[in-house]
Amino acid sequence: MAHDLADPVSHPDMDYAAHVRTYRLFLKFALYGTIGVAGIVILLALITL
Repeated sequence: MAHDLADPVSHPDMDYAAHVRTYRLFLKFALYGTIGVAGIVILLALITL
């Protein structure tokens, strides 16, 4: 999906490689953040039983 962003007719100052790296980093952060929050919620649920 992210590799489809390289449009050769767009502005030449756009750094698509940096954009793709940032997007992938954001997706990793969102994934691991979601897993972390779910883990904390599960841990809190187990503690309060």
